[in-house]
Amino acid sequence: QASLGQWEETAAKFREHQQRRQEQLGIVNEEKARLSQELQSLLGQKRQADLGAAEVARQAAQLTLAQGDLEQLEVEWARKTELEEKLQGARQRQADARAENPRLKTEMEELKERINQLTAAEGADCPLCGQPLLQADRERLIAELSEEGLLMGNRFRANKAYLDQANETVISLEKEIAALNGVQKKITVQHQTVAALSTSMELQNRR
Repeated sequence: QASLGQWEETAAKFREHQQRRQEQLGIVNEEKARLSQELQSLLGQKRQADLGAAEVARQAAQLTLAQGDLEQLEVEWARKTELEEKLQGARQRQADARAENPRLKTEMEELKERINQLTAAEGADCPLCGQPLLQADRERLIAELSEEGLLMGNRFRANKAYLDQANETVISLEKEIAALNGVQKKITVQHQTVAALSTSMELQNRR
């Protein structure tokens, strides 16, 4: 009888021990589950942070390239402005040469006629004005008119040489300018790209 009672008491203590053990295991398992969930959350945050850092690095590289492209476009825009100024000057020089040469030709022909008259004239009077003219003065006047005619001839030939290649110069400049006509639009787009990347990086850094 006593042995049965002791056995039942021992069994009761064992059950009580098992119950406490199960309760403790439950607490441990709950804590393990909580810690596992917290770990997963931290790992997720780390992955997100890593992704964010990688995205910032990627955008920084893109921004560097975009800024480089923008600088190159601005160089091209400055080149276009320079070419337009050259074209304007070339066209003006072309128009001046075209207008000047007919006048120079007329004036050279008039000079030649005056020189011929002075050279062929006989007597002491000037064939141009009718006033008395010494031989020395006649020769000096012929020399002066000849020098003036030489300068006009040089100017005429310079204009003609310029006109011979002016069309080619103008066409070449026009082609270069036409090739750069889309630069301004590209600059606008590139400015927008740089601004968008800068804003995105600022937002990433605030996270």
